[in-house]
Order: sequence, then C-alpha cells, then structure tokens
Amino acid sequence: MILFLSCLFLIPKVSVRIPGFKRTYLRQRFLAQIKKEKRIDFQSFWQFREFYSPGYFVFDKTTNPFLIYKSPLIYSEERLITDDKLSNYYNEKELLSKKIILKTKDTLVYYQDKTAVKIIFIKPKEDMEKTIGYFDYKEKDKELVKDKNWLNITYIRQI
Repeated sequence: MILFLSCLFLIPKVSVRIPGFKRTYLRQRFLAQIKKEKRIDFQSFWQFREFYSPGYFVFDKTTNPFLIYKSPLIYSEERLITDDKLSNYYNEKELLSKKIILKTKDTLVYYQDKTAVKIIFIKPKEDMEKTIGYFDYKEKDKELVKDKNWLNITYIRQI
C-alpha cells in the first residue's frame, strides 16, 4: 500500500494523472515560492516542469535554442546569448496590462493571460553549469559556452 501511494505522488508521469488538485497545488506552491524568495530556484524549476506536466527534452548544442522542453502544459526554451539585458526579451508596454509576480534585473515572471504564466530569466554561465548537465563545460564545449549567458523563456498553462 505504501509503495502504491508513493508511486501516485512521487513519479511525475503517474502523479499528474490524479485529478487536477496536484497540478494546481504544484503550480500555486511554485509561484508562491517565487514571490516569497523573490527569485527562482533553478533546480526546483526543473523539478516543477517534470511534475507539473511531464514531457520531453530536445537537446542540440549546435542550435539556438539548444534545449527545448515540451509537454501538454509547458513549453520552454533554453538559449545561449551574449547579452545580459532582460528587457531585450519582452515588451515593456505589454507588461502594463499584466499581473507581475516577480520582476528583477535578470528575472521576470508574470501572468500572460488568465490561463498562462510566462517566465523569462537570464543567468550567467556559472548558474547554467549548476543546473544543466548537457554540456562539457570544462573541455569539449568550453568555447561554445565561453562569454555566454543562459536565457530561458517558459510558458506554463494551467488547466
């Protein structure tokens, strides 16, 4: 019985089959954590994506975006960029009509509409190294990631 209940709540592809309450809880908890801490914990972010809406990753270090996460409720792109200006990736005028959850120098989280949240952040390569294990940062991909920042743009739909 304990094993069965553990599977229901701990395995992403199984746990999201439980009627909407778990998804709603995960989404609310994730957004509340962002509001409270005034930042995104990137490991929690990756875990949230998998548990909220299991999907798949497409990784190709020769393209930009180099990583795409697709699921029924989440679309996310990871890019390597040379600038560090978050304002290059959203329209300031558009934001006037949006409910902002978090806005800092390098992170923006807001309700895009009543059914979706948009997350945009830019972080230095050092933060990407701690979170994304797809690159060989010390040898093979050293030149590829040199002097680059990590840009993530994510759309989260609610059900």
